[in-house]
Amino acid sequence: MAKSVVGPEINGTKISDDYSLSETMFGGGITHYTAKNFFFTGNAGAGKFTFDDGKTSMSTNKGFSFSLKAGKEWWVSKKLGIGAAFTYGKTKLTNSEGSYTEKWNSNRYGILLQFTID
Repeated sequence: MAKSVVGPEINGTKISDDYSLSETMFGGGITHYTAKNFFFTGNAGAGKFTFDDGKTSMSTNKGFSFSLKAGKEWWVSKKLGIGAAFTYGKTKLTNSEGSYTEKWNSNRYGILLQFTID
C-alpha cells in the first residue's frame, strides 16, 4: 500500500506544492466475507514516510502500520463484483538521526469503490 500527498500540511503548516509526502506499508492481511457479501479486511506490517522535492528524497525509519476495511460487494454478473467500503489506516513510528528524535504519526480515513473479477 502506498499513499502520496502533494503540498502536504505537516503539524498545521502548509508545505509548498513542490514537495510530496508519501506513506508506504509492506505487510500481510486477511479478508473475511459473510454469506451476504459483507467483507472485513485487516492488514498489518511495517510502514515508513518519504519526503520528496523532486531532487532529494528523505525517508524515515520503519514502524508499525495497519489498515482496516469494511464494506459490501454486489455481484453484477457471474464474473464481476462491485463493492463499496470504508477504510482506516495508521502508521506510527519514531525516527532517529544521531541525537535528534522525532515521532511520526498518521491517521488515514477513506471511502472507496472496488471491482472484483472472478
